Amino acid sequence: RRWQHVLPPDTAPAHYTEKLAYLPHSYQVNFYDRHVPGGGSHIAGGAGTISSSVVSAGSATRGSIEGINALRTANGLPLIGKNAPYPFVFCNFNKNDKLEPNMFGVWMAILRRVPGSVLWLLRPSQRMATESIEIHLRATAAALGVAPDRIRFAARVPKADHLVRHGAADLFLDTFKYGAHSTATDALRGGLPVLTCPGDSFARRVGLSLVSNLVREPGVGGNTA
Repeated sequence: RRWQHVLPPDTAPAHYTEKLAYLPHSYQVNFYDRHVPGGGSHIAGGAGTISSSVVSAGSATRGSIEGINALRTANGLPLIGKNAPYPFVFCNFNKNDKLEPNMFGVWMAILRRVPGSVLWLLRPSQRMATESIEIHLRATAAALGVAPDRIRFAARVPKADHLVRHGAADLFLDTFKYGAHSTATDALRGGLPVLTCPGDSFARRVGLSLVSNLVREPGVGGNTA
């Protein structure tokens, strides 16, 4: 399967002089025991590992509106009402330096087409100009026809809490130029679907490898049209 590897065997040799060693499922190894009791050690996307233990405290809430609303209340997200349109929560927890204008414009187009939806991003670190970055992103959203309050920010929390709160979201949107790596694995570990758009470089193909190994099929889109 060409999509199994981050860089397929038929194309990678042209870009490297070193001898390549292909791991059986994914290059990315993640250890969750120290964060989640009984979380297990997993090679992300490895058949029979993450796929058989992906149900976590975060994904377990998906069977209960009350559970999802409890997580959404704790994270300042719109609640699910009995007689109201479903408030879809898109999210991306990558570092802010992975965000770029073309990708953000696509995300805003998605929000415009999904009334009541919000985009949940990771709050910038204290080392960055946190407030000005949030103001800029919300102002950019407004300029693209999206109400600023539809851009929400997730506080930085311990890993165990972070894994659980994935249950408050509906879909993880991957970044374009430099895709999600460990953040995509965290989303999958939390039971959250990941939508990725792979390119030609290693940095743009990690999500493809993780998702395709997890579901055994290339569940991704080839372009943003």
